[in-house]
Parts: sequence; C-alpha cells; structure tokens
Amino acid sequence: MKSISVIKMVCVYFVILVLAVSRVFAQADSTKTEEDKSLLEEGVELGEGINELKKGVKDFQFKIINYEKRIQLLKDSNKVIISEMKDEEDETKKNELQTKIDKNNEEISEYEKKIEAFEHGIEQIENEIEELADKLDDLADELEDSDFFSKEDLGCKKKKCNKFRGHYVGFEFGLNGYLNPEYSMTLDATSKFMELNTNKSWAYSLNFIQHSIPISVGSRYLGFVTGMGVDWNNYRLKQNIDLQEDDNGVISGELSTLTYKKNSLNTVYLKMPLIFEFQIPTGRKDKIFFVGLGAEAAVKINSKTRKVYEKDDDLKKLRIEGDYQLSPFRYGLTARIGYENLQLFGNYSLQPLFEKNQGPELYPFSFGIRIDL
Repeated sequence: MKSISVIKMVCVYFVILVLAVSRVFAQADSTKTEEDKSLLEEGVELGEGINELKKGVKDFQFKIINYEKRIQLLKDSNKVIISEMKDEEDETKKNELQTKIDKNNEEISEYEKKIEAFEHGIEQIENEIEELADKLDDLADELEDSDFFSKEDLGCKKKKCNKFRGHYVGFEFGLNGYLNPEYSMTLDATSKFMELNTNKSWAYSLNFIQHSIPISVGSRYLGFVTGMGVDWNNYRLKQNIDLQEDDNGVISGELSTLTYKKNSLNTVYLKMPLIFEFQIPTGRKDKIFFVGLGAEAAVKINSKTRKVYEKDDDLKKLRIEGDYQLSPFRYGLTARIGYENLQLFGNYSLQPLFEKNQGPELYPFSFGIRIDL
C-alpha cells in the first residue's frame, strides 16, 4: 500500500489551526484580515475532509486484518486436514477431507480478492488525502507570507540580542518509556502486554513556536519560555499482540494469529510548555549555559497502531488508527539543561497513558536531546 506522510499532514494542518493562538504569546495585534480568516476557514475544511477520508481508510484496514486472520485460520485448518489424510486409508474419507481442503481454498481465494479490493480502495483514498495535504501546504505558505503571523513569534534569533531569549524552538529526539504507580518500569501481570522494547521506542518533537518572557524589564538571563510543538511517540511493544477493547471499553492485549516483526502504538500530541529558565554566561562571547524547569500540557491529535508482518515472503505494513482509550489530554513536568544550541531534556507525564480504569495505569516519560533549528 502507498504510504502517506502523517508527519507532513499533521504538521501542516495544525500549524494552520494554532497560528491564531500563537499571537497571544507574542502579545501582538489580534486583528485578523478577512483574507486570513478565509484562508483559515479553508484550511479547517480541508482538514475535516482529510479526517473523513482517514476514517474510511481505518474501516478498510480493520476489514483487511480480519480477513488476514481468517485466511490464516483456514490455512492452519488445511495443514491439520493434510496431516489426517496421510494417516487415512479409507478412500471415501480421504475424498471428504480433500473436499474440505478445496472448500477452504475457495474461501481463501475469496478473502484474498476482497483484501486486494480494499487495498486498492485504500490507495485511492490515500491519493485523495495527499492531494488535500498538498493544498494545505499551499495554504500554510500563504499564511506565512501574510501579516497574520509575525516572525517575532519565533523568538529573538539575532546573535547579539540584548533581551532574554529562551531555548525551545528546535527538533527533539530520544527514547520513550513508562512507569507504574510505584515509579518502577516493572509491569505486573495485568499490564504485561504493554511491555516495551525500550531501545526501539522513539520520541520525536518539533517545537515550531517560541516566545520568551523576561522575569523583569531588561532581564537578560532569567525568564519564562513558552510556545508550541508537536510530539510523536512510538511505543514498540514486545508482545505479539493486538490491542483490543472488551465490552466495558477496557484495553487489553490479545495474542495475534499473525507474527509481527514490528508492533507499535503511536501517538501524536500538540503541546504547550511553560518553562522557567535561568542562564549562566560562560565569559565567552554569546556562549550560554542554561537550565530550564517547568510544566507542559498537551492534547492528543492522533493515535494508531503500526504493524509489520511477513506474508508470502513479502513484508506487509498495516496502520490502524483508533482512540485506544488513550488520555485525550496530558500534563506533566519537564527539565532541560544545555549549552549553546544543544540541550538534554527529560519529560514525565502526571497523566496516565490510558484513561482512568480503561487500561493499565502507566505514566509515560521521555528523555533525549534537542537541537536548535
């Protein structure tokens, strides 16, 4: 199946939606031109269209995975029947067993045709999504060229800047994990299905808006930093399971009939921090050592599972978007320490990964490095 850049689509869509909010941080004139309003409305409409198409893709993907499971069951049944035929001497019974195999093969063929049709449908829908994403790209360019978004919202970028400039805009990458209520990474029997392959559970962030607030007028080395960014979190699961909801909506892990080479839960959050930062001049020109402590709030904008498995000596990729009872909002603590354009960060969520009583009580954390853009 043709893959679509989710990062591109999410970034462009939400950059358009959050441009208005960013004006609050810059304390700029909130008056918007009619042309800018029209562009924003068009962007929202395109985004809604994309979401509707994504729902269609999700429905097709659920059907495909169910058909894949049925095919696997029929193939397993054929293996058992073939084994029985080897030991069977009665020709009549052998013919009956062969009839069962033929019937199973017919069903397998029908399911494969349906899968092929759904895959073709997904490809067509994804082409439409890509076209809409390109239009969103064009709208984002128009907004950036307008007076609606002041370049000052990105913070002071001059090398010689006589006012406080924090450190937030940039690209972050690191590792994900989570702790139980006892602040341990050890999972009990009820949450074992969420066990992670930690060294493959990556965290990525693009912090694209920054505003620095000095602690007092003329303060250069002490202040608050806020802004906006997008978090992509990849939780690589160790177990060969599918996440399922029971009748009460509680998330659990069900052993899959397919063998996954990769199996992950992926989330995307739009985040907003408030960080108190103090800086220590090093005596070298424009060289700053800095430490930041603060809080971060976020809202979930996307979640899905990604699976890679082998079929007929060919790798298949499957993306299934869903809510998975993940917390729609997240808040937590963040700490940062750095020098010049390089920074180490650590984040800890005070909000569990899943909604209360809808899944294991696990508290996400991430740590890594940030590089200025």
